[in-house]
Amino acid sequence: MGGGIFDRRTCNCRDIDRYDRVNSHLRFGFLRPVQLETTLNEVRRANRRKNGRVEKLYYLRRSSKERFINDYNGLLLYIWRSNVDVQFIGEITMVINRYITKYTTKGEKARTAELWNAVNKSKSSHGQLLSLALRLFRSREVGHYEACDKVSGHPLHKSNVKIDFLNTNKKGMRQRRL
Repeated sequence: MGGGIFDRRTCNCRDIDRYDRVNSHLRFGFLRPVQLETTLNEVRRANRRKNGRVEKLYYLRRSSKERFINDYNGLLLYIWRSNVDVQFIGEITMVINRYITKYTTKGEKARTAELWNAVNKSKSSHGQLLSLALRLFRSREVGHYEACDKVSGHPLHKSNVKIDFLNTNKKGMRQRRL
């Protein structure tokens, strides 16, 4: 077809053992079980190992034709009109949110102290913060995706790479994000 590059992954793997025999087995939790309804497992059951693998926290409704298809949300596919990698995370302590925030800002955080020391202390607080902000934006680390977009001339806004936080806790148990 066209000259595009496609990432082709298969859910099966062929290994050669020490006796030169070829063993074929499925990876990534395939075949997915046929489910008439979406079910949510207990946390204790989900953390239990079964055949060396951790059991999933949930199983989506799935027909026999969908046993080789990754988890997806049909409504989100329709709304976004593109592939959406969405996964339910049964975490209520905000640990994952903190981890992702720290991970994505670790490069910039290391330079903050260095830049803060370079700020002129004789300026007002407002002037110091403005100076710090300008220095940060001038010398900040740029990720791979942003660098590729800049080199390719793609706009850095209105892209479909976005992470939205959807709080799934009950109303009384929700925590605010700042």
